Amino acid sequence: MKKYVLVACLITLLFQSVYAIDISKYRFHIMPETSYYGGIQSIAKDSLGRMWYTGPDALFMYDGNSFYQLDDVVFAIKPKGKWGYGSIVIDKTGNLFLSSGHGLLKFNYQKFSFEVVVDGIIRSLCLHNDGKLYMFSGDSLKSYDPKTQQVEGFRLPKNQSYNNIVSLNGNVFVTQEAALFKVQMNSRRLLPFANFGATTNAINDGLVFGGAYYFLTHRGGIHVTDAAGNLMKRIPVVVAGNQTMLSKKIYIDQTGIIWVATQAGLFFYDPVKETSSFLRMNLNDAFSLPNNSIWTISPDPDQGVWIGTYGGKIAYCSLYDSAGALF
Repeated sequence: MKKYVLVACLITLLFQSVYAIDISKYRFHIMPETSYYGGIQSIAKDSLGRMWYTGPDALFMYDGNSFYQLDDVVFAIKPKGKWGYGSIVIDKTGNLFLSSGHGLLKFNYQKFSFEVVVDGIIRSLCLHNDGKLYMFSGDSLKSYDPKTQQVEGFRLPKNQSYNNIVSLNGNVFVTQEAALFKVQMNSRRLLPFANFGATTNAINDGLVFGGAYYFLTHRGGIHVTDAAGNLMKRIPVVVAGNQTMLSKKIYIDQTGIIWVATQAGLFFYDPVKETSSFLRMNLNDAFSLPNNSIWTISPDPDQGVWIGTYGGKIAYCSLYDSAGALF
């Protein structure tokens, strides 16, 4: 009997090793001193190849040689105002947009300046596949069309608080804690899509894979629904045995592996094999994570992925890596 148990254990271990996610390919090249020590919440590469990044209270640009803090460029719009920053978005034509506490800003490459294209406090921002940018502006949901420069929108229901806007598979969703609503701009309505119940399941981000919707929640893992919003399964996000840490962003790479940015490291999940793994900072590895508190994940338009962490750290990962350092 013991022999059969031992054989079964060996087969199980062999099966797990065959289907396990190989985390050795995730090598991170840490950008030199970023001149910022807060959390990096947004990263983007502009049409000239320069890297832009924000913290809640700072805006920076890196041209490959030097770092430039660009708060003064923004302050020129409203010198006496108190500014706060959100997401940086680059559209398909190379336009650079920045959400802020004083509106949606568009960068002018020729003048090296910003202009306000949508007024109000911009609380969440996403680029939709129709080329428009969708956002919360004050108590309204608005869209901005870079081609026509037209702003459309409608007021949100009174006495209701909404958190995030997510663009998935031709649809725009807004979140209200653990509830999801599908946006209908023509009829100016929010249609209920899904509700995951507990406040720990407040929705932060989402992606689509194989026709299913993967919604990342605050502390409740990944909730997977079909196209009608019916819950199919829940995937626990576990890093070093911890299931309760905060999760912020979700991303799927070119090999089909899902990444989750958490406060305790990176979580990886293979949606085909249904296996998972995680990665944490290792002081003995020069290509390890620079910090375990991951704030954002941003794909590079050329190839690879950028991550931003607490402590002002930015790192680049290519799945087709060389042994040498990039910075």
